[in-house]
Amino acid sequence: MNNFVEAFKARYEREPLLFNGVVAAVLALGVSFGLPLTQLQAAGVDSVLAAIALYITRTQVTPVADARIPANLTVTSIPK
Repeated sequence: MNNFVEAFKARYEREPLLFNGVVAAVLALGVSFGLPLTQLQAAGVDSVLAAIALYITRTQVTPVADARIPANLTVTSIPK
């Protein structure tokens, strides 16, 4: 059991959004087989899990470049 937990933790650290996808799929499968949740409740649970997973993912990634627009750059719109 300890090896399973270590393997899960290592996999989660590399691909945290994989966990969210698996949980969403299992939740949808459970609801389709009679889990006593409404579609709205299942969507709420999935949304909260997605928000948590995205927060964890954001803390583990580093931006490649600075996303701010330099002060000397002029941004114009493209005419239609």
